Amino acid sequence: RAISAYNYHFHGWPDKSFGRDPKDEREFAEVVQGCMTKMLAHHPISEGQASPCFGHVVPPTAADVLLAKQRLREGFAFVGLTEEWNLSVCLFHVKYGGPCKDVEFEDIRPGRAVKTEGNGTEYDTSVLRGFVDEFDGEVYKEAKSIFYEELEKHKVTDALCHTVCPSQFPAV
Repeated sequence: RAISAYNYHFHGWPDKSFGRDPKDEREFAEVVQGCMTKMLAHHPISEGQASPCFGHVVPPTAADVLLAKQRLREGFAFVGLTEEWNLSVCLFHVKYGGPCKDVEFEDIRPGRAVKTEGNGTEYDTSVLRGFVDEFDGEVYKEAKSIFYEELEKHKVTDALCHTVCPSQFPAV
């Protein structure tokens, strides 16, 4: 997420705090770390912010991470994964019905990432020089758990997806 935001005009960078652009991808990632966690755990308006990420250079706390994970699990009707986009769209239709449309599978905002096998993309993370956002990483692990639990609960497989979204899933 941080590399994507960096490439998208430094989205989330606290200009007012620094008065300059980030030096590089690593500095950017260190400063905006925990943004997803803070978005889930904080209410920006009550804190006088347009967003809990802009202008907020303090990383989230362990309590923020726990609250973000709880809200993700209890407050969202659907959790999908971008690296499992096709499967996410299929799961959505299995849960909520309606026909799949080809437009749901289009990459309407391609970035600078490298396309990989399947339907995912990868960034060259070497620009982060080993930095890992532990806060958002914990919340992301929870999102992955929810997603795979939902696949299992609804018995979503490639074979089922072929019947739900036949143009995107070959017959198995």
